[in-house]
Amino acid sequence: MANRRRLPRRRRPWGLWGLWGLGLLGAFGPLDIAGPCLSGVEPTRLEPVSLLVAVAGKSKALSLAGEPGCPDDAGELQEALEAWATASHGRLEKGSSSYRMLGIEVERKKMNKLWEEGHLLVSCYDAFAWLRTGRCPVHGQPPSTEDVLRSMGRVLERPPAEASDDELRAWIGREYGEDGLKRLLASQESLESPTESASPLVELKEFFTWFRRNFPYYHGHCERCMRVTHFLGVARPSDDERQEGGAGVSEVNFCEGCNVSSLFPRFRRVRPVLDTHRGRCGEYSWLALRFLEALGFPARWVDNHAGHAWVEAWVENRCGRWVHIDPCEAAVDEPLLYAEQWGRCPLHVLAYQATAELAVSVEDVTSTYRPADAEAVPEEISQKVTEAVAEARMKLDPWSSFPTQSSCIDTPPAPHSAARGNKAFWPKVRHRTN
Repeated sequence: MANRRRLPRRRRPWGLWGLWGLGLLGAFGPLDIAGPCLSGVEPTRLEPVSLLVAVAGKSKALSLAGEPGCPDDAGELQEALEAWATASHGRLEKGSSSYRMLGIEVERKKMNKLWEEGHLLVSCYDAFAWLRTGRCPVHGQPPSTEDVLRSMGRVLERPPAEASDDELRAWIGREYGEDGLKRLLASQESLESPTESASPLVELKEFFTWFRRNFPYYHGHCERCMRVTHFLGVARPSDDERQEGGAGVSEVNFCEGCNVSSLFPRFRRVRPVLDTHRGRCGEYSWLALRFLEALGFPARWVDNHAGHAWVEAWVENRCGRWVHIDPCEAAVDEPLLYAEQWGRCPLHVLAYQATAELAVSVEDVTSTYRPADAEAVPEEISQKVTEAVAEARMKLDPWSSFPTQSSCIDTPPAPHSAARGNKAFWPKVRHRTN
């Protein structure tokens, strides 16, 4: 590889076009959210797609030819494949070639088999979306029923590999400090017994400011030379990364300075993220949710279904309210951050919570994150979101009622930890993502 020309600069995986597919993974996505306030909505395309395929020995690389963010150059795709094959298999496989083909269902099944065998590099998240669903995504559309179900499953699914509340409190005490842990616990307790010395908003702001310093947003830098790497695609994680860390994909990055490829597993459990201190909004929003639950705060996971995720915590006393928390930005109670500072006005934001009492609740909180003077969300988008949520609720459990949180209630909703260990709580229908 040392004598080959360097890989051309590629679009970063968290660009607006390249990472729509992270919605497939329950918002294991980039720091990027909805587009302009009045973007159009198009139906998902179902017709066969044009594929570009590179081959090196037993391994292949797959790209959606002509799609924004997906390579359409055979030489570029071959080099990406060779760099990945060298890193993953320890040698450069001979016999490189490339070809174009029509992505019909039989070919998709063959590619999925290669993926499960660990011999497929998927060059972009749009191509991964096609690989797993058979659909070619159109950007800017509101969440579908399947998207809502995946996010429901995200908050409901608590496997044995997940860290417990006790472990997380012990970690906070060890890393953040016992005094900081006591202040956080006292601020949560002040929801019922208010004291002048414990302010939930102040303590949470201080904690997540500390968190951001110690868990910086991962931009794909090389751990050897600290240079920014080039995104080559995604590959299947190892069995341990899938089973213990819940990873669905590993991003493959190439460093020009070191001339090597490295992997970034997109973990869905907190332990490996605590160990590596690497993540983006997908990892950090889930970690923030679990921290809040362990501290006793009722919390819910918020997905804008356009490439970014954060959390909300129930704070204040008397008439409680849900407060926006973005661990990537160390932002607490700043819901207009995205519209006013990022220049992205969310069109559809859903909050998901699982508790013993509510089973699972889904609330459309889009209005919270849009300025009062913003134009109304198009009726077509609002209607599709409402329909997707209603259908997802029925598919998850057609016999359950799904109460909606009121804007002011006497007592806060119970935290999820109250439901842990209650087998009757878990729904019969479980929705996993790969």
